Amino acid sequence: IEARYPLAGDWINLNTPPSSVVLANQHSGSLRYYGKRQTLRWDFIAPEQLVTTVRELQANLVIKVKEPQRSEFPLLRKDLVLFTYLHLAASKPLTEALLASRITGIAYETIQVGNTLPLLKPMSEVAGKMSVQVGAWCLEREHGGKGILLGGVPGVSPADVLVLGGGVAGANAARVALGMGATVTVADRSLESLRRLSALMPGLRTVFSTRAALQALAPRTDL
Repeated sequence: IEARYPLAGDWINLNTPPSSVVLANQHSGSLRYYGKRQTLRWDFIAPEQLVTTVRELQANLVIKVKEPQRSEFPLLRKDLVLFTYLHLAASKPLTEALLASRITGIAYETIQVGNTLPLLKPMSEVAGKMSVQVGAWCLEREHGGKGILLGGVPGVSPADVLVLGGGVAGANAARVALGMGATVTVADRSLESLRRLSALMPGLRTVFSTRAALQALAPRTDL
């Protein structure tokens, strides 16, 4: 089940040509929220346009969030345009399936506006913030960790967190780790990035990323 919306309902209403037919996965958005409280619903789609399985989506253009899964590979075809996150570097089977099908695939993460990647940035923000959340969970004793609390307690030092890279994901990871009370160091090869992060996050430690620096930091790093 794809439980995320690739497009907002209002955008679909305003930008879909009258001659086009929109088909929607009935489960999309059922687990996500618009703003803080309003649950997304398919109020802008007629009941007959809702489909419950991906095999019913006999469309010319498919817009989704998750990259195609193995079960979806047989549905890829030459006359289909797929607009989604693809992350091809992480999956040779997906790359081979796309090439074999001769589909037209447009990856969100490659869309460039000026010198920015506007569709990759929000996912990097999510990844950075979740990395600390998941890391803290993994440090708990019952999950096989060392039993370390990121923020420590009176009389016990906080955890040492090392963030590799001060880009969008790294900056968000550092912000969350600092907010949880950890001792945070960001290693990056861009002095400009390190200056920017230092100005934005008081208490953050920064280091120019070299092999020697990482070899010195890694042994005493908890996360």
